[in-house]
Amino acid sequence: MALRGVSGIPWIGNDLIPTVSIIGSRVARPQSREFPKETRNQGFTLIELFVVLAIAGILVSFALPGFSNLMLQARLDGGVDKLSQAISFSRNLALNNIGDQTIVICPSTNPEADSPTCAAAATTAYHTGWLVFLDCNNNQVLDAAVTVDCDEDGTIETAAGNDDDREQLMRVQSAFDRIEIESADTNRIVFQRAGRAVSATTFDVRKDGVSYATLTMNLLGNQSTAYNEYFY
Repeated sequence: MALRGVSGIPWIGNDLIPTVSIIGSRVARPQSREFPKETRNQGFTLIELFVVLAIAGILVSFALPGFSNLMLQARLDGGVDKLSQAISFSRNLALNNIGDQTIVICPSTNPEADSPTCAAAATTAYHTGWLVFLDCNNNQVLDAAVTVDCDEDGTIETAAGNDDDREQLMRVQSAFDRIEIESADTNRIVFQRAGRAVSATTFDVRKDGVSYATLTMNLLGNQSTAYNEYFY
């Protein structure tokens, strides 16, 4: 027979024996201890990483040609816009000109030089850049020296620092990147006093010899642009 000792725990001799005690009608059992479940480390395996890289490479290979075409189109559209703006700007200068001088757009191979010059007379390439200037002696060349009475005051000023009779450079366009702009009719655009062009002309904006757009200017300086829908 087990004798009940301290705190209701029975004992036999010197040994304590844990038992299930009955309190009223309920049975009190020892509480079980729960151990944390093993968790898996989060991350990619080497195979999963290779799969992701392969998919990314495929997506880039599809997107890269489209991105290159967008960049090319931006350069070509920039060439068309810059040329159109230069023609409009020059015509407006001629309309506001009260003298007999002409406004000239000439191609240039050194537009960013300290003293830029027009390209040779046979040059029709405008993608190397161009100059817009007031041509006092109407020779279609930007003259560095003072040779005529540009301001029409009856005196040709040649003294140092006197720019009244020097031909004025009105606008400079630098070279274009990897596109071609060619004039089909003339290598100079010349506007007379009333804003009328000396001759009509057509420009071809292209890439590697393939035409992207054709800009046409008539004698009144009006422009129209036709795009090649089969360029790409």
